[in-house]
Amino acid sequence: TFLLNLPHRPEEYAEFRRRVLHLSALNLARQLYVGPLEHEEPWPLPTDHPLTTQALDKGYRWIANEADGGPILSKTVVGRIAITNYDPAKLPDQERRWLHKAASRYPRNYVFVDIRPGFPGGDYPWRGQIKLRSFSAILGFVARGIAEEPEFAVDPDQRAGPVLRNPVSTLSVVETTARPRRAAFAVELRGRWYSVGGNGSGEEPMRTWNREAFGLLQQLFQMTVTDVARIPTLPITIAK
Repeated sequence: TFLLNLPHRPEEYAEFRRRVLHLSALNLARQLYVGPLEHEEPWPLPTDHPLTTQALDKGYRWIANEADGGPILSKTVVGRIAITNYDPAKLPDQERRWLHKAASRYPRNYVFVDIRPGFPGGDYPWRGQIKLRSFSAILGFVARGIAEEPEFAVDPDQRAGPVLRNPVSTLSVVETTARPRRAAFAVELRGRWYSVGGNGSGEEPMRTWNREAFGLLQQLFQMTVTDVARIPTLPITIAK
């Protein structure tokens, strides 16, 4: 099943939001693990093999074979990023290797998710991938959400825990005919004003959410350019 995070596909959009809210609840409860899947990569060679020194130079080391206890060459591989409701380090090495291979079947912009039964949040289990959007696609999603394709409210699944915040929009951009008096950021385009974090953006927690989301977009923009000094960016002052 492929769930599109697009409001014009309401059933898929709502289910996607519920699953992400479930991850948010697990994170708030400190029951979410996000990190690389590390595993051992064995190189079964005899101790007198002529490539032993070369292997050691590449990071291999001698460990005991789980099967017979004999020495084998192995090195720790830092694999793909995974989001889980359990500590992957406590899994057998073979299972961690299998999870890494399962995640590696997809491109790097896919993040592996494994929410298992028997662990916190496991009554709402799912295993799959979250496809990360490009920066350009994120901007398009936010722009369409102003009026063309607005997001709508989605409540968490009953099996999920409480979440800290659940705003309607990923980033609420207010469109007005005049410059807003209170806004964290405002820009004029073709006779219309677009603002973030000011009047019309909801209560203070939601205004804070919008400012944080806007700041995150600024950070993503900085990461997409190769030479920041040559790219016009928003002026940011850090108070000392």
